[in-house]
Amino acid sequence: NIDNILKRIENNSGFIIKLKKTKTLRFFPTIFYKNNISIHHKNTDLKIEEARITIKKSYWPTSKFDINLNSPSILYKGLDFRNSKIVSNYKNNIFTLNKFTSNLIEGSINANGYLNFDESKKISLNGSFKNIFLNRVLHQLNIENWERVKVKVSSPSFNIKTISGSSEEIIENLNGNIEIKGSIFFVSTEGERFGAALLSIIADKLTEMLSVSKSISYLLDKFADIPSNISGKLNIENGIISTDNLLLENKKGKAKFSFKFNILSNNIDGRVFLYKENYVFLEAELKGNLQNPKILIGDKNLNGNESKNIKNIFDEGIQSLVDKLLEIND
Repeated sequence: NIDNILKRIENNSGFIIKLKKTKTLRFFPTIFYKNNISIHHKNTDLKIEEARITIKKSYWPTSKFDINLNSPSILYKGLDFRNSKIVSNYKNNIFTLNKFTSNLIEGSINANGYLNFDESKKISLNGSFKNIFLNRVLHQLNIENWERVKVKVSSPSFNIKTISGSSEEIIENLNGNIEIKGSIFFVSTEGERFGAALLSIIADKLTEMLSVSKSISYLLDKFADIPSNISGKLNIENGIISTDNLLLENKKGKAKFSFKFNILSNNIDGRVFLYKENYVFLEAELKGNLQNPKILIGDKNLNGNESKNIKNIFDEGIQSLVDKLLEIND
């Protein structure tokens, strides 16, 4: 009974499954079922509409159910996974994902794994992704809107484990690792370069601003308007992402990131090391909420006592920072 099977999956997983009235059902040479289906999860923002499902099973009592699902759109918190295909099977309360492929924005995902429908509720996913446009992902998830920094990331290999449940339970039990490769492109303006030059002149007279001036000049000289590569490995432990060696580099410059990021609280605690040739010539500290962290250079906040994201300095204009410094020192 297909309805009973899907109801069991619904009770054990939280997925609410609705079948259309039109269906195909055959009993020879194997049991074959085909229908259109919609699915959503009662504890998360996962929705699948107008998908096509096929289920096959041999008459051997202990044989598995082969379940294939094709969907033009899978929505999760605003993210649209397009042209998704699932090849899977179900047996003894274990849903095995043999293959999952999908397109996300300009990139693609390929994964496999399993979901236990017993008391353990274990979920395991392995796979890779390619050319995911991180800017649009963060924007659609309402986390951050980067207008002038374009980031694309890929992973030749990732491994993630968690349990099914609410969004908080999934994140709190999230563990694994992700290899990262990608590219970043930061767009600068002539005004910013002019402002950086003025800041450099002022910094010669204000020792406490020297590190700030060096960091801004370095970013503009080495990374602005130049494609750069990202590489490294992210580790995930109970919902906290960390890394000790995430590199950003091109032919002109190199920076290394070391941080811990709490997914639930959206807080980051890390350091940025800027390299000149093969040695670190400047170090910055990154703390606070990811949307507006404090960036400390030489134990000085970039804007006095106010928390300030270095991205905002560029958004508001380096000239604005120069003007404030001139007012302070009139």
